[in-house]
Amino acid sequence: MTDRLTFDVAAESDIGARSNQQDYFAFDFSSDANAGIAVLSDGMGGYKDGVAAAKFLVTGVAGELLQDLDTFQENEDQLPQRLSDLTHEGNSRLGDFIRQRTSGETIGATLVSVAISQNHLYWASVGDSPLYLFRNGVLSRLNQDHSMSQQIDFMIEAGMISAEKGRDHPDRSLLTSAIFGKEISKIDVPDTPFVLQEHDILLLASDGINTIGQDAIEDVLRRSMAEDSEVIVDALFAALDEIGADDQDNASLIVIKSKVMVDVVKQPPPTPRLSPEDAARLVEMVLAQAQSGPDDALLDTEIPELTITQTEASNVDETPSATTGITNRPFPRMPTRRIYSR
Repeated sequence: MTDRLTFDVAAESDIGARSNQQDYFAFDFSSDANAGIAVLSDGMGGYKDGVAAAKFLVTGVAGELLQDLDTFQENEDQLPQRLSDLTHEGNSRLGDFIRQRTSGETIGATLVSVAISQNHLYWASVGDSPLYLFRNGVLSRLNQDHSMSQQIDFMIEAGMISAEKGRDHPDRSLLTSAIFGKEISKIDVPDTPFVLQEHDILLLASDGINTIGQDAIEDVLRRSMAEDSEVIVDALFAALDEIGADDQDNASLIVIKSKVMVDVVKQPPPTPRLSPEDAARLVEMVLAQAQSGPDDALLDTEIPELTITQTEASNVDETPSATTGITNRPFPRMPTRRIYSR
């Protein structure tokens, strides 16, 4: 019999050396339901356009997934198609939004969406925002990297260019696929689930976290792997701060750590994290934004408050039944640094 997993989740964003924050994310994990979602987007364009694109995609996809969360297990075989459909729908709605803009800026975003049902991990991703797995002391990337970095690394390995030139190549961060409201050239949606194990650590991030480098990220995780996810987040951002790059991009990170679920004392069903009515209202709000295309209104829109309930567990003093992280609720502009956790 496979152990049931529960998830310890924390997240943080940092503005870096940029004048504004264009990353956006949302997550919701329920200990008692043994399922969860995480969605992250890295916006591109002028300040208002870039952050609006990221927020637009994340709120739309997360709002839809929240409505499905309690049925993940019974409809698990449909999750890959559901994630693919939501990615394409978000792209289409963003296209409608973009066509109403007159700024002339290129508007787009990366998008990576994760759905977990018991010990099964599903994802859909477009762009270069990484989904990393840390298991048994080794860090590996799960999703495809839709940027020129892979081709440049191949050129280095083939001896076509030097490692130094490849590391600083101006086209390294050039995207080969992103969400621009047009046809998506590449989308990574595996048909079969990735099976999670106890003590696995997932990192869902914007590419700004890669300033640390994969080897250094792996070293940080080896030192902090026994800690809670919030400590791991702090350790990774401390490593980023230590580098202090003059051109540091926005960096956002969601850490999801799996562990075996403890026996939970039987109690009445908890209050839902987000009622179907409120989740539907959230989606309708995003659709309304696509039709009206306002500027500041999208940045300052309020979303429904989510209810976090408490439950008792053996040998655990206090175990929240839900981890909810739809960034800032309501939606003010994201601060320089803020941590979100269970």
